[in-house]
Amino acid sequence: MDFSHTVSFPITESMDDDRQQYFKENCSAEELSCVFRQVDKLRTLHRNRTQQMVYIFTDHPGLPRPEKAKGNTNYSIDWGDMYFEEFNTIAGHIPVTIITPDTNPKHTYTAQCHKNNLPVKDVTFVSVANWWLNFLKKLVLHKKDVDQINYGCDKLFVIMNGKPTGPRIAMMLKLAGKGLLEHSHWSWHGEKDSKLPIRTPGFAVDQTRTLGVMLDKDESYLLPAEYHNSYIDVQVESLMHPDAVYMTEKTMRPYLCLKPSLCLNSYGHYNYLESIGVKLYDELFNYDIIEQPTIDRRIAGIVQNLQALLELSNYDLENKIRSIELKMRYNKDLFSNLVNETMPTKEIQHLLDRNIFPTDCVFIEQRPITSHLTRL
Repeated sequence: MDFSHTVSFPITESMDDDRQQYFKENCSAEELSCVFRQVDKLRTLHRNRTQQMVYIFTDHPGLPRPEKAKGNTNYSIDWGDMYFEEFNTIAGHIPVTIITPDTNPKHTYTAQCHKNNLPVKDVTFVSVANWWLNFLKKLVLHKKDVDQINYGCDKLFVIMNGKPTGPRIAMMLKLAGKGLLEHSHWSWHGEKDSKLPIRTPGFAVDQTRTLGVMLDKDESYLLPAEYHNSYIDVQVESLMHPDAVYMTEKTMRPYLCLKPSLCLNSYGHYNYLESIGVKLYDELFNYDIIEQPTIDRRIAGIVQNLQALLELSNYDLENKIRSIELKMRYNKDLFSNLVNETMPTKEIQHLLDRNIFPTDCVFIEQRPITSHLTRL
């Protein structure tokens, strides 16, 4: 195999020392050339003006942030000291293919060029959104799901939050401000020394609140008992780029668990779901007020949907949910049977098969690099 033109991000050098050492102990020299010093590798290929296709693999959406967006929390993708402007220059001189779980990477790239007054270069994009969801289904959800629709619930919705990102803070503050958190099971992982000690009645950014005992991970990983005591799953996706529709297990979880859901993601989230065959629950939700171009309006749309459902009696709400049971089972089947895209090179497939890619998803115990070394 020829790994000379395979590059990967995110930056491995930013990971913990144990993980870096683990790569060094379990990868061949050829494999390590796709793990460390990737910015230097890309710059060298550019300096040599290679005319062989360069394949850049990433499990993040979009491309590196523009230099003017340094420190902007709306962008979460960093390629070390390489910014979007430099990447775009490189893409004008050498052939580049980006392999990414971004659902519409060409749109994301073009939008970023226009916002930064840069020319759109001839970059090839390969979206591997299905592969990414299947990967997460195995890694995070452990291919387990739920086959029972929940009725007789005590709470209208459940919202489970990880890191206190800007969009999650905005969503929780709005839910608290409208008095909706009292109708939910919710968790929050605040930081004790948070620089954002924002408070509103019923919620503070620097607090921590957990849900009850987690079910055995062999049965249903990341699903606390309260998950099944609520009618709706409300999620805030991993918003890593303002123009990228990027989906993780957060989007997929309620479909596999037969639970109606409302998701805060980038503009185009529900349009994309429909494009892959998902049947929306129009009997229960008004998606038009959620599929809006600004995040504030998308949050407001989710809040308005929840307020409308609160006006229903439990009897009427459950009848609405019963009316979409066939759709829920159809969607569960769709997400259970996503077909992986074909990777563009045997080198990338090899690195995936060895659990080396995605580099930031290598867990020494939970997801070890396989011991078998395929002949290179």
